[in-house]
Amino acid sequence: MKKKESVSTHQCAVCGEPAARMILISKVFGRGLSRVLIEDIPSYHCRNCDSQYVDGATMDAIDRIRKNPSANTVAQTIAAAKLAA
Repeated sequence: MKKKESVSTHQCAVCGEPAARMILISKVFGRGLSRVLIEDIPSYHCRNCDSQYVDGATMDAIDRIRKNPSANTVAQTIAAAKLAA
């Protein structure tokens, strides 16, 4: 998925170094027909320890969307592919 980076750095919640950057990510949650793609999730990525995490408010928002996706989403058709092993 495409990542968008900002320029400011924050203290990493994992290693404590001032090397975490806020990025926007897209992630698919769920399985089968109940899958939902959430775009532009604000996430921290640490360039020192390579950790990636979201804050509590973001996780709460993701949980609300996952519990009631029809109230928070727009139906779209996307192509899905599997990478052969």
